[in-house]
Amino acid sequence: MLLKNQQAMETKLLKDIGRSMANDALLASIVGIFICGILLEPYAIYKARQAKNILQPGEEGRGKATAAEVIGWILVILMVAAAFLFFYSLTGTGGPYYNNTY
Repeated sequence: MLLKNQQAMETKLLKDIGRSMANDALLASIVGIFICGILLEPYAIYKARQAKNILQPGEEGRGKATAAEVIGWILVILMVAAAFLFFYSLTGTGGPYYNNTY
């Protein structure tokens, strides 16, 4: 009986940790939209994956973890594309209308 209660408490504690991780991931992904996304988005993806490993489908917090992971990946892709376009514009190959004959 005591072992069963201890096991139930450990399971509840683990689920609470998973929900906390999901909340942290969602908060980091939303804050990363506005501030320091290059650091917060990979952190949000990492925390969301940890939470999804703990929480089963349909459990409270699993949707937050999924939302955080999706937001994180979208913003990482947008940041990589923005960095590519920025460095592309620095190379001087500005497309068909670029005139380099001065």
